[in-house]
Amino acid sequence: MKSIKTCNLWTETTPNSDCAKGAFIDGWQSGVPYEKFKIILNCNCIIKSNTPMVQARNKHAAIVFYGQSGLRLCVLEKGTDLRKAINDALKSKVDGTPLHEILKSHGVRKKVVDLAETPIAGDIRNTTDIGSCDRPALLKSMLSGSWGEENIGIGIGEYKKYIFLPGFGLMYSLVTDTESFLIEHRGTFHAVDGSQTIPIQIHGSIKKEDIEEFK
Repeated sequence: MKSIKTCNLWTETTPNSDCAKGAFIDGWQSGVPYEKFKIILNCNCIIKSNTPMVQARNKHAAIVFYGQSGLRLCVLEKGTDLRKAINDALKSKVDGTPLHEILKSHGVRKKVVDLAETPIAGDIRNTTDIGSCDRPALLKSMLSGSWGEENIGIGIGEYKKYIFLPGFGLMYSLVTDTESFLIEHRGTFHAVDGSQTIPIQIHGSIKKEDIEEFK
C-alpha cells in the first residue's frame, strides 16, 4: 500500500459537474500529464474541515491518474453519473482533437476497481467549492479563475476577492486498492462571498513566500 500525502486534487461540489472533465483534459496542451488512469467505484473519501465556514460532503467515486510528474486524484459525488461524466470528458477537444483520440495515440491505459464499500454519508448539506492546491503555478491559475493550471474553461468563471485564513485546516482520506491518500491542508485563500476556497496542501511545493506574494 503506497502512502500519498500530496497530489493534484480535484473535488466535485455538485453531482454531474465538469469536475471529471477538468481532471481529464488539464495538462494536455503542454505535454502528457498521465499515462494511465484508474476508475474507483463505491469508495469512501472522507473530508473533514476544522471550521463550519467550509464544508464538503464525503465522496464515493474517484479517478486516479498516473503520470511521471506525480498523481492526480479526482473525487466525485455519489449522485454523479460516472459513465456519462467520463464519456463527456473523452469527447472534449484539446486544440481541436477529441481527448479519446489523444489518449489512444499515447497508449493511455484504463483500469476499473470496485471497492464495494458502504457509503459513509455524513450530514453536510451546504457545500463549498474547493480548489485544493499543491504548487505555485496552480495557485496563480486558481486565483485568476481556473481550477486547472491551463486555460481549460473550468473553474470560478469570474474574478473573486479572497482573504487568506492561516488557521484553516482540511483533511482528505481515501484508501484504494493500492494507495492510501491522506492529503492535509493548512491555510486557505477564501472567497469573500464564501462560495469558493483554495486550501494549501502542507506537503505540496507552495512555500510561505508564495502565499505572501498572492495575499
